[in-house]
Parts: sequence; C-alpha cells; structure tokens
Amino acid sequence: MNPRILNREGKLPSDGWYNIEANGEHINHRARVIQVIDAKAVTSIVNRFSQEAAVEHFAGQRIDKDHLSQSEDNSTESLGWAMELRNRDGLLEAKIDWTGLGLPLIESAPGKPPVYKFFSTEYEPAECEPIGTRKIKNRTYDVVRPLRLDGLSLTNDPNNRGQRPISNRNPAATAEREENQTTMKTLLKKMGLAEDASEESAVAAYDKIANRATTAESQVTTLTAERDALLKDQVESDLAKYQNRIKPDNVEKVRKQLISNRAATIELLESLSDEAGGAGGGEDREKKPITNRREARTPAGGGGGDKAAEAEEERAAKIQNRARALRSADKSLSISRSYELAEAEFPAPAAK
Repeated sequence: MNPRILNREGKLPSDGWYNIEANGEHINHRARVIQVIDAKAVTSIVNRFSQEAAVEHFAGQRIDKDHLSQSEDNSTESLGWAMELRNRDGLLEAKIDWTGLGLPLIESAPGKPPVYKFFSTEYEPAECEPIGTRKIKNRTYDVVRPLRLDGLSLTNDPNNRGQRPISNRNPAATAEREENQTTMKTLLKKMGLAEDASEESAVAAYDKIANRATTAESQVTTLTAERDALLKDQVESDLAKYQNRIKPDNVEKVRKQLISNRAATIELLESLSDEAGGAGGGEDREKKPITNRREARTPAGGGGGDKAAEAEEERAAKIQNRARALRSADKSLSISRSYELAEAEFPAPAAK
C-alpha cells in the first residue's frame, strides 16, 4: 500500500481565509517524494474541491490533529471544517468553520502562544501527477504534482516549509507585505515595466494584454466558423459528385467520414465504380447524371447526358469557387447569399 503524503502548514487572516499550503518544491523523505506546489497544482486542487463541494449536503473537509484520524483507533472528532478553497494570488487558501474544540487551539491568549501554529495538508499518491524522478543522496525520489486535497490537519511539525503561523503577529504581517512587494516586482518585470511602476501603469499594461488575448480569441473563433462552413459546402459538393457510388442508406455515414477525414474518404470513393453504391450490389441501380448542387436540375438527355452532366459539374465547381471568393472579400455575406450571387454569374444553360 502506498503511503500517504503528509505536508504541514498554515495562517490565520482576519476574514476567515487561511493559507493552508506553501508553494514550491517540498521533499517528503518518509514517502520518498518531492511535491511540486505550483500554479497548476493550486488550480487543480481548488477546482476539484469546488466540484465536490457542489454536491448536495456537502459536509466540508474535516480538520483533525496531526492526521490522527487516519487510524481507526483514534477519534474522528473535528476541530474545524474547510468549506471552500480558493486561489489567492497563486496561494492555496481555505475558508474554515472552526468547532468549539478547534478554535481555542489556534487562538493566542494574552502573553501566551496558541497550541497549534501550522497546517498540514494531505494528498493521495493516486491523486498526484507524475513529473519525473530525482536522486537525493543516491536515493530515487518521485517528483509529483498534487491535484486534489485529501486531508487537512493542525500541527506544530510542518513538513512543507514556507507558510506563516496560523496566528499572525506584527512581524509576520510585515513579512507578508515584503513578500507581496517581491511578487509585485516580479509581475511588473514580466509585463515589461519598471519595478517601481505605478498602479495605473500596471493596470494599463494588464488591460492591453487582456484585450490582445480577447482579440486573438475572437479571430480564432471567426476563422474556425469560416473553415467549418467551407468544409460543409465542400462535403455537400463531394456527396453530389460521388452520389452514384454511395448507397442512399450510407449518405449520412459518408458525410461524417468526409468531415472527419476528407482525404481518405475521397480516396476510397475514387476507388469505387459508379455501380458500387447502388442498391442490390450495383446491377439494379439506375445510373443518374450528376445534378446541380443547389437547383438539382438534371441535364437533359436522361441517362445519355454525359456531356450535360460534365457541364453541370463544372458549373457547380465554378459557383463554389466564386462563392468562396465573394465571402473572402466580404465577411458579412452569408453562405447562402454568396451562392446566390455566384449562381447569377454562372446561369444554367437554357433547356433545349
């Protein structure tokens, strides 16, 4: 049985949100594991918790002492319940409802420290993403990224260093401000600004980046829609061209294959004879000339109208190419309107 990975740390802000995990790489020698707590890990842990919390009658994540409730011989009483998780500036935080047993353990009495100062997180190895391995003093350690919070405890023996005590004092608050300043300087540098740039400059730089991302996403959406529309037109043209090689019952199946892998499907259709798609194996199917894609006019001459059929096929191709050109020049044109304009430029020959 794989051992659980136990980490221990935390803090107590006045709004009830607690930092329960330290970012960075944390070595757990007992489990022979290096845990990577980064942006991806924090995002996954928060998302997974939110999904579980959305279930009706969600009780919360129980908080015990030093993970003692793992053993069936120990009490399962709760010191508090983590009801929400959030990603606050890259740090993993929990909104905790303390019980009557837990609150006295983290509060500082005048002139006295609290009983517990840190949190200890818990992750199941099966809920961790493998990253690789690393040698430490000739021993192989698995490098993993936790993706889901499996337990939370109070402790005074934290494994993951870097968190502040649960009960903040003024020095800790000063350290927090210094840490935030260092983080802000790094962020300003990544945005191409000076470390002492004003808040207005930072907001303007952020807005510029956000607008650029929004514009790019909109362009991708438009191009994707145009691509799908053109592919749909091409597929319908293909179905008309190869209708003599497709059984009526298989038209929808072939349409889906053309959409998913047009090149391979066209190659298959080219290898078939005109009779291959006919009902009853091909012998009984009446060969029909290719009809006009939009108006479905059958060339005069019935089964002997090969030249007329070729002319209609050529006209359909011209209409399709012209419709694409019209839509490329004027994005406001709908597909149907572009085909109407193209058909007007290439009218069908008068019936004889």
